[in-house]
Amino acid sequence: MEAAVLTAAINRAIQGGAISAPPVHEDGHDLNFVRAQTDVGIDPKILETYLSDLRADGDLAALERRFIRSAFGGGVSVNFSSIARQLLAQAIVTNDIPGTVARFISNMDLNAAEMTAVLAISGVVTFEPINLSPEVALVPLDSLPPSLQRGIALGQSTVWTSFGGPRAAIPSALITKFRFSPVLYAPQNPQPQMDFQGIEQTRRAQATLEEACNLLSLADLHPIVGMFWVQPNDWLMAGVGSGWQFSPNLDLRVGDTIVTDVLRRQLEGIGSDYFSIETKKRKILRIPLDRLSRVGLERDMADQAIDVGIALEALLLHDRGDRSELTFTLSYRGAWLLGANVDQRLEIQRSLRKLYALRSNAVHRGEVTVTEPNIHTIGHAVTICKDLVRRLIALRCNAIDWDSVVVGGQPGNMSGDQP
Repeated sequence: MEAAVLTAAINRAIQGGAISAPPVHEDGHDLNFVRAQTDVGIDPKILETYLSDLRADGDLAALERRFIRSAFGGGVSVNFSSIARQLLAQAIVTNDIPGTVARFISNMDLNAAEMTAVLAISGVVTFEPINLSPEVALVPLDSLPPSLQRGIALGQSTVWTSFGGPRAAIPSALITKFRFSPVLYAPQNPQPQMDFQGIEQTRRAQATLEEACNLLSLADLHPIVGMFWVQPNDWLMAGVGSGWQFSPNLDLRVGDTIVTDVLRRQLEGIGSDYFSIETKKRKILRIPLDRLSRVGLERDMADQAIDVGIALEALLLHDRGDRSELTFTLSYRGAWLLGANVDQRLEIQRSLRKLYALRSNAVHRGEVTVTEPNIHTIGHAVTICKDLVRRLIALRCNAIDWDSVVVGGQPGNMSGDQP
């Protein structure tokens, strides 16, 4: 692409009266921000001239026949006018025509977009970013760059409530970033499968953020997921697609926990330990963490007993081919893995046996009676389960030598991550 051609076309359009897209009061700050980043107010005749000037660049004119991948799957035909409007809008809002043109050409040459995946959560409030790993952070939602989805999550517009949008502002978000590539593609028959697999990158980002959300349960945080979306870091590549998902638990509200310095350090430590495990962590800990996260939101004791039981089975029985003597195996493994002496091991074993009895009642009878002993049993089992997860993280999810454990030996190789 010729920078001089694009620069001249933009200058001519601005001199002809092109301005930033005017705001619409009802739409809220973020939607108006996006509109200003991607569209313009322009006389139709000036727009026609502007488009004609841009088509003098053959490479740019070829975009008319390209398709663009969506980060949520599929692809759509590129609208040359909308791309031209985005380019002009960026030149106007940045007041930097040469810089905008250079950035646009670079983006087109790379054919890639830097994206931020966002999992908006209620129940946790942080006033500063908390790095759970080099790739994952817990941040204040309003610290993110504006986007249509952020505006919905912050409750800026009542228009979206009729579509299932949040009725109250969501305070925080878990985020991760990824490069989305390729963005533009030429239509073929048949179309290569990779051209429609943009959603795979988005799904991987979403899975990572869901892991991080469930991991917060180890710090006694049980947030509600409100929305998930991805947004481009550069509005010149906004056409990569901006879909989003709402949570089915959107109307469920929990009290907000303010992240203190002590809690921040705890979260950073948990995240660092967990995400530094390169392999196996998802296979070993995904189900236990998911169930622990659910327990913190459930009010029915039968559901709590079942979920804690599933978490413990996933932690302590995942290697068992046969399903006999589950209560005995689960209780003695948990006791030997955590207990430092006979008294501690006996106490843990009794607690796990009681929990498993409640779990069986919940499964077969559909209820668990609300009594002080049952409340204590489930609460203590949750604590044990969290300690077991921490222990397995410390072991870097390596296979445990149970025969060695039950005779007082080490549970496995703690020196590193094994395949």
